This record gives sequence, structure tokens and C-alpha cells, in this order.
Amino acid sequence: VSQRFAIYRAINNLLPERKGKGWWDDLRPSLLSDAQKNARPTTAEDWGKLSDQLFDSARGVRPAVDATEFIRASNKAARKALELNPQEPLGLLNLGCAQVFGGMVLAQEMTPALKNLQEALQFPLTASQKQKALFFLGKACDLEDRPQERDAAWRQLLPWGSQWALFLVREWLRAFP
Repeated sequence: VSQRFAIYRAINNLLPERKGKGWWDDLRPSLLSDAQKNARPTTAEDWGKLSDQLFDSARGVRPAVDATEFIRASNKAARKALELNPQEPLGLLNLGCAQVFGGMVLAQEMTPALKNLQEALQFPLTASQKQKALFFLGKACDLEDRPQERDAAWRQLLPWGSQWALFLVREWLRAFP
């Protein structure tokens, strides 16, 4: 997976006192910035914004396994936002995205993710937040074998007037993790 992981495996195999120790627990350096680790949101809106920032920070992280730290932190912040306000748009959005992400990896049911993403889309979102919601909504529908709903969500990702061209990019979107 990565050079860091290979070093971790070598150390765990060589030292008996390392038996049962995990990568996440003590060896893996955190990728979260100090600002992200030390954030102390107080309102549901602030927790929602933090969850959005954390989820978006996962994009482009390599190796991909390292992105899970951001998704996990985003999920935690989104749940806190929804605990304070069950209708917090960014909490709904990022919890739904994290549920789809987890569902892709663990083959989990997408019903909770679909509900959260559909609710989030009822609120005003920025263009990039709406794109994220529509992409993950389409992905969830695809995993649930609901092609009409998938295509309806993904068509909205395309520029106005070019929705007819979904067939040109559908397989690329399906293959995108």
C-alpha cells in the first residue's frame, strides 16, 4: 500500500512487544492539520463546515488508504452536527457521502445514505457541495441497482444542455471510486 505501511509491517514482525499493535493506534502519522485536529466547533453549523472541510481534504490523498482518516473525522463531525441540529445541511451531506464511501468498501445498504443525501439537496448548497451530493447520490443508486435514479442524479452533474451526453461518461462515473 505504501512505504510507511511496509515499514510498519516489518517492525511489527520483528518485535514481539509490537504484537497486536495497530497502524492507526501508534505508528501512523496523522495527516490532519493542527487546525483540523484542534478545531473546537460550538454550533451545528460549525460542525457541518468542519465535516465538509475534512471530507474534501480526502480528495487526492495518496495512498488512498490514508484518505480514510479524513473520512472518519468528517463522519464524526457530521454526526456531531446532526446531534445538535438534525437538519444541518452539511452534516446530512457529509454523513451521506461517508455512508456511501463506507458502503462501497463494505457492501452496506445505501438506504440511510440516500435519505441523508436527498435531504441535504433540499437545502441551499454551494455548487461544489451540490456536485458532491449528486455524485454520491448517483453512486448510491448505482450500488443499489437503481439505474434511472442514478442517471437522474448524474445528469445534473453535466453542464446545462449536455445532459443528453451522460451515456458518454456514465461508465467513467461508475468506475470512479
